[in-house]
Amino acid sequence: MRIVLHDFGGYDFPTELSRELAHRGHDVLHLYCSDIAARVAPDHSGDDQSGLRIEGLTIGRPFEKYTLHRRFGDELAYGRLAAARVEEFDPRVVLSANAPLLSQRLLMGEARRHRRRFVYWWQDSYGIGMREVVRRRAAGLAPVAAWPFEALERRMLRASDHVVAISEGLGAHARGWKVDPGRIEVIGNWAPVHERGPEESENTWKKAIGLAGRPLVLYAGTLGLKHDPELLAALALALDGTDARVAVVSQGPGRDLLETRRGGGGLENLILLDYQPHEVVGEMLGAADVLVAILESGAATFSVPSKVYAYMAAGRAVVASIPADNQAAEVLGAAGAGVCVSPGDAEGFVAAVVDLLGDPDRRRLMGESGRAYALRHFAPEPIADRFERVLAGPRGSGHGPGPVGVASATMRRIWSHPENRHRRARALAVYGAWQVWERTVRRPWTVRLTPNRRIRCHPHSTIGSSVLYYGLPDPMEMSFLLRLLSAGDLFVDIGANLGIYTVLASSVPGVRVLSLEPSTASFARLRENIELNGIGSQVTALQVAAGNRCGQARLSTAADAMNGLVATDDVGSSETVDITTVDRLLDDLDQTPVAAMKIDVEGFEPDVLEGAGAMIGRDRPALVVEVNDPEWVASFAARNGYTCVEYHPEGHTLSPASVRAYDGRNALLVADLDETARRLQR
Repeated sequence: MRIVLHDFGGYDFPTELSRELAHRGHDVLHLYCSDIAARVAPDHSGDDQSGLRIEGLTIGRPFEKYTLHRRFGDELAYGRLAAARVEEFDPRVVLSANAPLLSQRLLMGEARRHRRRFVYWWQDSYGIGMREVVRRRAAGLAPVAAWPFEALERRMLRASDHVVAISEGLGAHARGWKVDPGRIEVIGNWAPVHERGPEESENTWKKAIGLAGRPLVLYAGTLGLKHDPELLAALALALDGTDARVAVVSQGPGRDLLETRRGGGGLENLILLDYQPHEVVGEMLGAADVLVAILESGAATFSVPSKVYAYMAAGRAVVASIPADNQAAEVLGAAGAGVCVSPGDAEGFVAAVVDLLGDPDRRRLMGESGRAYALRHFAPEPIADRFERVLAGPRGSGHGPGPVGVASATMRRIWSHPENRHRRARALAVYGAWQVWERTVRRPWTVRLTPNRRIRCHPHSTIGSSVLYYGLPDPMEMSFLLRLLSAGDLFVDIGANLGIYTVLASSVPGVRVLSLEPSTASFARLRENIELNGIGSQVTALQVAAGNRCGQARLSTAADAMNGLVATDDVGSSETVDITTVDRLLDDLDQTPVAAMKIDVEGFEPDVLEGAGAMIGRDRPALVVEVNDPEWVASFAARNGYTCVEYHPEGHTLSPASVRAYDGRNALLVADLDETARRLQR
């Protein structure tokens, strides 16, 4: 693929992503703004990696972040410059992060005009942030002042071909703003761990700034409108008279305030430094005994202080004044890498830092834990896997689906769905009635799935709605299973959701079903449908996730049918669930051979198949697998002697097919083509 990755701020981790994508054979242009004072950008003059170009863009003057009328002009100037460079490079897809709204709008416009795929990497909500800033100064004006920013941001998110949100909180906001949940991917930020290892505390950088031998507390990063610099002043004041020093490496309004406070006297132990060259950042972080981060309480839902991840990668203890429900706080807690204090609690913040300065063993343990967590979770390869899948989606259509577009697309799918070819008008009427019903009456409907099975469809349920609109939502694979299964067979449903496949398989007399669904909400709907059909004796339903290990995991809870297992650094709207392997489960339950298995687990299909390896080798079941990574599924099929097939219900026949043709859909895999064909013809 030909890719533009635009990271306005020029941060390390997007650059690492560009390198990894280029390493995989993609042609990548990495753009950033070289005019902002957010950091000293790395020198990329020596970059000669094949397929990768890294370029800083300049409007010829410092970018005005904090002077509103000048900022708007600079956003437009930069946006035009970036759009022109994108047009010149002519990529297939644009991934854009951290860009001001007007710049992002111009980049999106360029992508629309040339029908490029546009992926909005949503790092921070400008609209929600503006509302919070105005609320703190003039609460009554917040809705009016923030509305234009929120409206523009909402429109752009809806118009994007895909949205990568860095936290479940932002993902939930996107869904609340009516962004199609199927076009939202939550991928948490990270920090490069291999280019910078833990540094010695007494290093060259520390000696160069005259702090050799002194305990050092360090803050590094922006001090903008969502940060309270008074906490740093309070910390310096509390440490006055000790050997410890507080170093603040920053620019922005908060830095200016600290300059003023220090000029007034009493903060001689406060060291204020400009942003440091990229090549010494590792030494700078390593020089600290304690690293600190701050974030105002109102910013918890729209911002994640990713500097915390860089702190953890540096192997130093962290004290963070951030809301407990912020993703960074959850990661710190999960890693055991630091202490979190409520924003505004200056006394608690100071006490936490002082306690750590006096306890070197605890500092060392936290630093080692944070570094170990970073090594486990911040490896670029699996992160790039997820981005690669997002980037490889269909090219942009030139417009994004707002509410009317979503409705239009749904009606087109209803009209063209093979199950509706003889009842299109009726299906559209059902769609219209359901839209009114779920917004007004807000109670479930019970609909017939097969002549002897029913499903209860709740409002705003993607899976439930699909039964209403189509009858059999997946006609090929569902018809295949109805024909394949027979009395005495065992069907395994992995990722059962509300139980459509479970209920469907149970409609075949004598078939037993093992149904796995980890989500508490979805499992309740699954149990409801089992009871509705009186099939409790046929179905063993377990609230557990399937994977390649046994233990516990985190599961997202705000994405309806798109809920899936998440890494700990992705947690936000999520719950802890048990996880096991299919092999272990079948051994414990002493089940008969598996005839067929369906797997729909939002990208974790490889883990499930790995954990079912013994059963697959022994029973050779037919597999219905959602294809999120065509190359991996094709490789799995080849390694294990499976053939991807297409089922033709009219003659109950099979024909070979390409896994790659089913990208984003379910594929049918069979181990013995002749034996399967024989069973279908009986």
